[in-house]
Order: sequence, then C-alpha cells, then structure tokens
Amino acid sequence: IGGVLANQTRAWASDKLGVGFYRAGGYAVGFVFKPDRGQLDDRVALPKIRGQLVAAHATLGSDRAWLWLTTSEHGRLVTTCIVIAADSSVLATEVIDAPWVTGITGACAAGPHLFVPTDQGIARIELQQGSIVHTRTFAETAPFVGSGDRLALSNGCIDVQRHKDAIRLQLS
Repeated sequence: IGGVLANQTRAWASDKLGVGFYRAGGYAVGFVFKPDRGQLDDRVALPKIRGQLVAAHATLGSDRAWLWLTTSEHGRLVTTCIVIAADSSVLATEVIDAPWVTGITGACAAGPHLFVPTDQGIARIELQQGSIVHTRTFAETAPFVGSGDRLALSNGCIDVQRHKDAIRLQLS
C-alpha cells in the first residue's frame, strides 16, 4: 500500500479488517480491505482534513475501525475520530475534545466497544445514535492502567502492556 502514493498513504490491518487513507492534491481518500483478499474498497467518505496532519492512528475491531486523525489548526491540536464499518460506510465522525483521547494509541476494540487506557482507569467508548460516547470508566482498573499503556484482548481478559511490564485484567 505504501507504493500507492509514497509518504501520503497510511494503512492498518488486523486479521479481519484493514483501513487506511491516502492524500492527493488536498483530498483524502479512505479505504477498507479484507487482509485475506487484498482488494481495496475506496468508497469511505472521509471528512476534509483541515490543517496539517500531525498524527494518524487506527484501532481495528472485527467489523469496524476507529480512525484517529490529529491535525494542527491555527496552533491548536484537533483530534477527529471517524468510525468506519467493514462495508466502507462511515458510522460516525466527531472532533473529540475529552481527556480520554490521550490514550487512543493504546486502545483496543471489542465488538461495538472501544476500550481506552486512561489515568482514571479503562474507559469504554461506543456509538449511540451516530455519536461517539464515553459510556463508562472502570475506575477499579485505575491503579493498574495509565494513558500511556496499550490494551489488547486475550481470552476474555484485557492485557495491559505497561512501560516496564505487562499484566492481565479480568473484568467481571
């Protein structure tokens, strides 16, 4: 994919879903793909990327991707989340100005939920009527998780990769 447009293409893939975008002439074109098939579906209707793109990240689930674009606009950082279904439809697009956004690079997806590490514990994010909503923080995880950690699902548990070690949390 890197050869589509050198230094202008970003892509992420899991076993079941891939997502990405490329920029050309001021336009951004989003795409999804099934890694086992290799065909790009470039019908993803991305919003216009305003300002200078300074960071891009995606968290992939089995049926959707959470694409995070951080831009610098007039000296201010703005993070936009685009939730993209496997069929290339956009489920939600929102500028996120919430404390939990600092942990997005360590987030993991499980079904319709996104779990984000924060200094207050693991935050659960989901879609409600087309909006990206922080529905719960698991405060009991706060002593074990920080915004700089990485989460991964494993056998009904959440693995937390921390700076110097890793632990497994079982939420009940």
